[in-house]
Amino acid sequence: DEGFASCWEMKTGKRLWRKRLRAGGTHWASPVYAEGKLYFVGQRGVVTVLAASRKFQLLAEDKFDASFNATPAVVEGGLILRSLTDLYCIASPWRGK
Repeated sequence: DEGFASCWEMKTGKRLWRKRLRAGGTHWASPVYAEGKLYFVGQRGVVTVLAASRKFQLLAEDKFDASFNATPAVVEGGLILRSLTDLYCIASPWRGK
């Protein structure tokens, strides 16, 4: 279904949770995993961050004035997001060397 994220237990095949992402809409880009977090980018410009855990945890949700179709690239300390018109680098200022 459109706009849902689910977590499954691999060993048993049991679904642990299924939640509609508040952003809803279509997600053409694949979700990516980095440092214990799952990142979802949607065509409506919403980036949703979930904890990669057995319990549903919404960590962040940000709206960009953009439309995302491409899967984000994970880089040390951040993400590269490509919209239909722009390239974004999302990084924590306290990270890095």
